[in-house]
Amino acid sequence: MMGWWRLRRVTGYLGAVVVCGGCVARTCLTDGVIDKIDRSPHGSGDSEEISRRGLTLQQVQVFFRHGARTPIHLTPNIEQATYRADIHNRVLPHTDFKLTLKSLAGDTIEKSLYELHYSKTVLRGGCVSGSLTTLGQQQMFELGQRLRSEYVRQWALLDPTFKKEHVYARSTNINRTIASARCVLAGIFGADELNNSGSASISISPQKNEVLLPNPHICTLVRDINRAAMIHFDNISGIQQDRLHLETILGVDSSTSGHKLNFIDVRDDMIARQAHGLHVPDKLLSVQSMIERNATRIMYHAFCGQHQAELELAVRMTAGPALTMAVKEMNACIQGSSQQRICLYSVHDSLILPLTVILGNYDGRWPPFAADIRLELYVDKQGAHWVRARYCGKVLNIRGCDGSFCKYSDFMKNISQFLVEEEDYKRICSSNILRKIAKDLLVHDSKEEDDDGRSDTPAGL
Repeated sequence: MMGWWRLRRVTGYLGAVVVCGGCVARTCLTDGVIDKIDRSPHGSGDSEEISRRGLTLQQVQVFFRHGARTPIHLTPNIEQATYRADIHNRVLPHTDFKLTLKSLAGDTIEKSLYELHYSKTVLRGGCVSGSLTTLGQQQMFELGQRLRSEYVRQWALLDPTFKKEHVYARSTNINRTIASARCVLAGIFGADELNNSGSASISISPQKNEVLLPNPHICTLVRDINRAAMIHFDNISGIQQDRLHLETILGVDSSTSGHKLNFIDVRDDMIARQAHGLHVPDKLLSVQSMIERNATRIMYHAFCGQHQAELELAVRMTAGPALTMAVKEMNACIQGSSQQRICLYSVHDSLILPLTVILGNYDGRWPPFAADIRLELYVDKQGAHWVRARYCGKVLNIRGCDGSFCKYSDFMKNISQFLVEEEDYKRICSSNILRKIAKDLLVHDSKEEDDDGRSDTPAGL
């Protein structure tokens, strides 16, 4: 394929990215491997600080990654794991209730192109690739319970009974995110309460307007950035040597097949196995840290660009539309034109990662299953508004702000360069701004490797 752009030289992680230091609090099992993300409800002294400041919680925006799923990719020359449909594809009764899906376009919800792609791969045991499992359902239900503990019981933001005017739920048009949103709602309110109300719904956008994921189908620039990382990952410092080493371990000869082994694909298979307690061959376990490191680097570059000069533009186009949507909801709350108290967005790691970059708290790690980012909106006794951001329970220092709480005016000033309205988004997507920014960093190459559609499916999705 012709007309695409790639980097001439890349030197690893970008120095401009703010890495979250001191994040370790306790270990927990998330992506099937032990991480050290703090998921406790509040840090020490948190309630006291809210009380001291005289703050009242008015609204919370929650972006969360779906729960554990079956793999999307398989590892060549490795025996498939078995995902039994009778075990992994059951709907957990305590998450099941009457639910309505609403099209944001006002018409019938179209069949997802991603789901059509996933349905082509039936795994050993009968599960379809990319499916939310019973483990994933439980993870999301537990996230909902944590939200209930804080926002119903502790802060009384939400009533114990479901009121549709107070709750907005939206998901990408993919089965695992829709099911994840269902489970979160069940965790907050309980399946019986939701059945009794009969009014719970999840909004779905047409793919042509979807902003809850970096959308290569509507933005050529996003496709270019994603492609540069997914097809030319060997340009990232050190990856080619590691790739050839992994190919040797797996008995893969990419020079003959013409398809280079992608660390993201291998990681995807491994993490799904580990999350569900399935066997991972020793040959992969012996190089897991290398696989994790390189997969995460490729993932980062796929959504944040491959050079510092691209960073602001890249994350603005990959995560800016979703953040802009959330900010509009916050503004509506401040202005008194919205009754929504919690907005739930069921998304993917491909959105969570660039959102952490925008907030100034990227920690260099792949967002785990059920990871959540919250933007909490408070008002003080003088009527001034404040924002607090949290990632997997940990309070963040928002980009450009000191301390846990950021004045709303400062929050808006510090993230304004990443916000993008629909018309500007369309204009930038069809522009050649990436070429102008890159200049000597990008060179035209008419002999691109066939990507088998990878540019149409964002890394991590």
